[in-house]
Order: sequence, then structure tokens, then C-alpha cells
Amino acid sequence: MAHGKPRTAGIRVYTTAEVARRLKVNKMTVMRWVRSGRVEKPKIFMRSGIGTTYLWTKEELVRVSILRDVLFYPRSRRLNSRG
Repeated sequence: MAHGKPRTAGIRVYTTAEVARRLKVNKMTVMRWVRSGRVEKPKIFMRSGIGTTYLWTKEELVRVSILRDVLFYPRSRRLNSRG
């Protein structure tokens, strides 16, 4: 893959690190959400000897950004809904 922004068949994709930066969370937080099943795995990925690199589409980025507050602050959401 060439240096620069990853692209797949003309579709703009984002690495997990880019997604995390846009959501203002740590990359490992995004990966925990994926591993726990809270966030659906991106459909595009690359496997290598050192692991799997997920590539997020714009739609997947929007979906996880909508869920961010619920995922990142679950206790405060529950408290607010009761009070």
C-alpha cells in the first residue's frame, strides 16, 4: 500500500487510529468496543503477520460517532435517564 490516506476501490476509508482521533478517544478504546461487540467490526480489513487492520468507511465512522457518548459515558447516561 502506498503512503498516505488508505483507499479501497475508490472508497475513502479511515484507520482505527483516525477514527479514534475523530472521536477524541484512545485507539484501544475503539478496539475494546469492537472486541466486546458494542461496535460492529468494519467490513473492510487487512490481515498481516502482526494482526488485523480495520478500515472504516464514512458510514461506519458516522455510526460509531453517534454511539460514542453512550459507549464512552455509559454510567452518566443511565443516571440521567433515571433522574
